[in-house]
Amino acid sequence: FAVKSASVLASEATSSSTYTDLATVGPQITGLPDGKYQILYGVRLLSNSILDIPRASIQVNSVAAVDDDSVFGVGNSAIYGTKSLLKTLDGGGNNTG
Repeated sequence: FAVKSASVLASEATSSSTYTDLATVGPQITGLPDGKYQILYGVRLLSNSILDIPRASIQVNSVAAVDDDSVFGVGNSAIYGTKSLLKTLDGGGNNTG
């Protein structure tokens, strides 16, 4: 067991209604061996409209982000959210999380 971490301190916005990369991509950890991983991530989500439901999710090994892995907020609010996921990485010994 070894802890690896990465972070990005940026404040960015999107008006996309689907998952999209922001201008500052990441954080990323590369070169991970195959195996089972616990992934923890946190975000701050801000919405200025009652009609918005802000979401953030992760992409592992270029597999598209999905709602099951997401943190989401409610309209017209600011929240800090965290998510813990269990993932099996099998990218031939060169995984990106």
